[in-house]
Amino acid sequence: TDALSPDPGSYAPLTGRALPDPEASASAEAPASAETQDAAPGRARRPSRRAELALTSFGPDGWPQQVVRAVEMCRKSGRDAVIVLPDQRDLDRAVDALSVAFGAEELAPLGASMGPTPRYRSFLNLRFGRRHIAVGTRSAVFAPVQDLGLLLVLDDADPAHAEPRAPYHHVRDVALLRAAASDADLVFLSTSRSLEVQRLVERAWLEEAAPGREERRASSPLMISANDSFSREREGGRGPSRLPGVAYRTARAQLSHGPVLVQVARSGFVPALICQRCGTRQQCPHCHGPLSAPAHHSQSRTLRCRWCGLHHRRHRCAECGATEFRAGSRGADRTAQELGRAFPGINVISSTADHPVSEVGPDPALVVSTPGMEPVAEDGYTAALLLDGNAQLSREGLDVPRGVLMRWFRVASLVRAHSADPERSGTVVVSADAEDLTAALVRWDPVGYARRELYERLDLGLPPATRMLSVTGGSAAVDDFIGRVSLPESVHWIGPAPVDEEQNRYLLFFGYAQAEQIVSEVRRVRSTPRSTSTRSRAAPPADGSSHVRVVVDDIEALQV
Repeated sequence: TDALSPDPGSYAPLTGRALPDPEASASAEAPASAETQDAAPGRARRPSRRAELALTSFGPDGWPQQVVRAVEMCRKSGRDAVIVLPDQRDLDRAVDALSVAFGAEELAPLGASMGPTPRYRSFLNLRFGRRHIAVGTRSAVFAPVQDLGLLLVLDDADPAHAEPRAPYHHVRDVALLRAAASDADLVFLSTSRSLEVQRLVERAWLEEAAPGREERRASSPLMISANDSFSREREGGRGPSRLPGVAYRTARAQLSHGPVLVQVARSGFVPALICQRCGTRQQCPHCHGPLSAPAHHSQSRTLRCRWCGLHHRRHRCAECGATEFRAGSRGADRTAQELGRAFPGINVISSTADHPVSEVGPDPALVVSTPGMEPVAEDGYTAALLLDGNAQLSREGLDVPRGVLMRWFRVASLVRAHSADPERSGTVVVSADAEDLTAALVRWDPVGYARRELYERLDLGLPPATRMLSVTGGSAAVDDFIGRVSLPESVHWIGPAPVDEEQNRYLLFFGYAQAEQIVSEVRRVRSTPRSTSTRSRAAPPADGSSHVRVVVDDIEALQV
């Protein structure tokens, strides 16, 4: 574990502050606890900091009930709780569960969809101690509760937890710092496991609270990989199919017992087109974005750009001039149409970002969803078909595989556990060639996958086993900025790499032991009042050429 952090106290976000070592923090907190022991005897204990695994997302054992149980323990001590969730859908489910357990008068929702008046009302209720449970999305991590006793973050690996505006903080970092500055319990709850949390488990800063192997097996659905050697042999050696035979048979068998979930990679009808003659992927003549075909394409012969929204009639291939195109991929709408033909008489429901569905009933139905938009079934799904796995994995990027696996586990947690009773049993079929990912899903072992991936990145010197930062901006501004940063001899800039026609980017990788020194130096340079500095007191040029964007642990910079 020492290899994962040469300096056990180093976990410095952009603030430059470091997390204390668990052993050191225990001794440092002891005097303060002794001083307050008479006033609050229950606080003399060491705070609980743990990583929990949610095996299901519905029913009495789902993650909303795990949140309720954690808050119950906190409220028994008379202290306040802060619950941070990735999106409004999860927030609505958490609010419903907490309202039943504690009453709406105890809650202070802080959702992004709320207007400024109700948000400020919740803020004041927390600030003056009139409400004791703050529950919300990203910004709720700063909720001003009077006596913080619990900080719980759901699905910390979800991209929605990363603030896209300066200072580009992550909910996980803020929660870690806030827990370290108090004696509050800290819980990271997820259906999978992020590498950042696993690193803290390896460092013993967080306690492992994942269920054992037998408990995982008892709670998991039957897992089937459609791309393993057995399944391919059973299909007679035919090439890969978007809806493998085992997936079709599973759906037909399980539909008699309840709804079946089908996850596809993209929304729309045909989100990508390829020339029938030369095979070139079709792009918008205006912005070079991908052209898609709407459902009425066969009648209107009109294509639509997914980036700029322009419609193009009688489009011709830029390479060969052909006017006939075939589907490069199929979206949720096209999939729903095809499944409706394959399963006549079965209700087909589509849930996408444009038309989200939050819940479905227990009646037989095919539910086609894009990642993150899966509705919750009242009694759980009888089956889930994870299609387009290779399409989701085709994007280049450091975190693409673990992001896909995170979404798979989230879908699998919506499915009933495997049972000897076929009417209560659930099955998950995954179609992808990535054996390490499908094996982790089949074994229901997100912790084991995260641990292996973490040590592989340690060998390669990649985040989160090491720290990094990115500096992005106009060429002259970026060169000036990095030229004024004094680095240790063992650390060197990587770049510049063009981001677009006007901006370049430099990357910097460094160890946890050097984090506080380097981040402090970057902050010093960033605050220097020079005309080419990102924090210049002078007004920047209108074209923004002097602006420099500095982001610590910018994993998005490693995506393509």
